[in-house]
Amino acid sequence: MIGLDGATFDVIMPLVNKGDLPTFKKLIEKGTYGILESVHPPSTFPGWPTIATGKNPGKHGIYGFFNPKNRKPLTNKRIRIVDIPYISKQLAKANPFWKILNENNLKVGIINFPGTYPPKKIDGVMVTGILTPSVTLHEYTYPPELKNEIKSVVGEYEIDPKFLANKKKDLEQVRRIARKRLMVAEHLLKKYEFDLFAIVFTSSDRIQHYYWGHKEVEEYFKDLDGIIDKLLNTIGDDVNILIVSDHGFQSNDMYFNINTWLIKNGFLKIRKKSSHLNTLLRNLGFHTKNVLKLMKVLKLTFILRKLPIKIKGVIVESRPSFEEADIDWANTKAYSTFDVENGIYINLEGREPQGIVKMEEYDNVRNEIINGLKKLDIDIEILKREEIYSGPYLEVLPDLVIHIKDKGYKVSTNLDSESYFSKVDHSELESPLGRHHIDGCFISYGRDIREGHYIGRVSQMDIAPTILHLMGCDIPKDMDGRVLKEIFKEDSEFFKRDVRFKDIDNTHKKTELEKMRIKRAIRRIKI
Repeated sequence: MIGLDGATFDVIMPLVNKGDLPTFKKLIEKGTYGILESVHPPSTFPGWPTIATGKNPGKHGIYGFFNPKNRKPLTNKRIRIVDIPYISKQLAKANPFWKILNENNLKVGIINFPGTYPPKKIDGVMVTGILTPSVTLHEYTYPPELKNEIKSVVGEYEIDPKFLANKKKDLEQVRRIARKRLMVAEHLLKKYEFDLFAIVFTSSDRIQHYYWGHKEVEEYFKDLDGIIDKLLNTIGDDVNILIVSDHGFQSNDMYFNINTWLIKNGFLKIRKKSSHLNTLLRNLGFHTKNVLKLMKVLKLTFILRKLPIKIKGVIVESRPSFEEADIDWANTKAYSTFDVENGIYINLEGREPQGIVKMEEYDNVRNEIINGLKKLDIDIEILKREEIYSGPYLEVLPDLVIHIKDKGYKVSTNLDSESYFSKVDHSELESPLGRHHIDGCFISYGRDIREGHYIGRVSQMDIAPTILHLMGCDIPKDMDGRVLKEIFKEDSEFFKRDVRFKDIDNTHKKTELEKMRIKRAIRRIKI
């Protein structure tokens, strides 16, 4: 399996048609391809965990870079810390495909898969992906001695680029990281035997965020084309290959200011929008635009890259945020927080610390919000969580999920605009040029794969069960996806073979709601 973070046919197909991506052209014409639809929200997390487990976020519990159980909307000025242990624990607990393959005595190589740090003991090798704190100070491989082996092959291994707002240097950096990833893969594939090998390239996401619509994106995908060709040559012809992405990409043009909409429609009440420091800075003219303009003139923008995140957040992003606002919770029915992308939470009594919406009013409040948002002059879909999620973590996920179908829109939780919509300012360092889209890529190619076949839209949840079927394993019944039998040639064993399932023992598991009810009951007893 080859993962291409953020890969989109909107970039690939025009380059294929121009003759710039001969490897992609071969894979598409001689294989099967289609749109790989992301779960909501279309992001690294929950995207890659869903691909790994075949389960929706309600079952694996990963909705973003934070633990949704620990959102604290009443705590102002809190520091947002990516919850690496939570993501790692949840991914392992949800049984990713490599764990199931090991249980079936199959050897795996897992390279750069997001969320795998710290590395787990597996039958095979693991090189962790993004969220790895440091390759010099932390163990990032299993077995641990593989770290020295990698260093002997590529020198200092790199996981994620750090962009410098310098086109030439940024492109050189992502090319270098991709080459090192290829060198590691070639080394491992030649030295060891694997039943399944999975590698993810994440710089395709980063380059599109910062250089969407620019030639740097095209140049990087040309490099990827050559890298995939070399991987194919190393692997050989007697294999089947899946190429997947966790989401697609689009331009980042407009904000939809959801909390502004909630305020103006009576669902959210704010007493004060931001801290005294941020207010003072803005009153003195220290707006994002003014700071960036001055620093560009003085050629000091490089300083911003070296500042601690907290200080940079005050200077560069001196925009009033929901997290810093003084919320009047006694008069707030709904809110949206940065921690939970594209989500709206109802201020539910008994669940939220200062909830006011009674359970019997819950559906009415949700329907009022849905009906109001549908009146906006954009193609927008508001989904109730139970319509798209299921499982033990359903109760900690957003009550409503926003999906804007018109391209170019991003849901913002900031409070810096009195309007529902505002243009994204692409001043250097402030806002990326590209953002995620729900339509990712799926390409399959190999000995048993149908040729020249377009399968339309398939789900991220279909990848894990399809991999297990390819490897002759039973599919756990708690997986939400299906085996994509239509990608196989009709005379292949994978098309002819029935899909086998196995039961899962869930009798020991409690839903998150049940756990919260127990904790509340214990607190009442203590009081």
